[in-house]
Amino acid sequence: MVADFFRRAGWDVTAETPAAAADLAEAVGQHWFAVAGLTLSTDEGIGPLALAIRAIRKASRNPLIGIMVGGPIFTARPELALLVGADLTAPDAEQAVLRAEGLRVLMSILPDRG
Repeated sequence: MVADFFRRAGWDVTAETPAAAADLAEAVGQHWFAVAGLTLSTDEGIGPLALAIRAIRKASRNPLIGIMVGGPIFTARPELALLVGADLTAPDAEQAVLRAEGLRVLMSILPDRG
């Protein structure tokens, strides 16, 4: 599980499977998150995932929240990450941690978008 890789790297991880995008948006609105990670298996969920990412960004207590996407569809077609509005994707859990670390550093030096 990707969450285990993040925990071993020292991240404080909340791993949930929300019933709807609104539940995820509510969670990021109540708690501060540096990065939100979402997974998708097939391209059938591309539209709903894009909507969920917009909802997360709008509701987040962190105006610079990073959005990472993963799963088989993004491994096969990494360019879809930009299409859904994510900041990054990674081919495996080890790369996900490294890329999220880089994103967290980058977001810490950018001016607040809020």
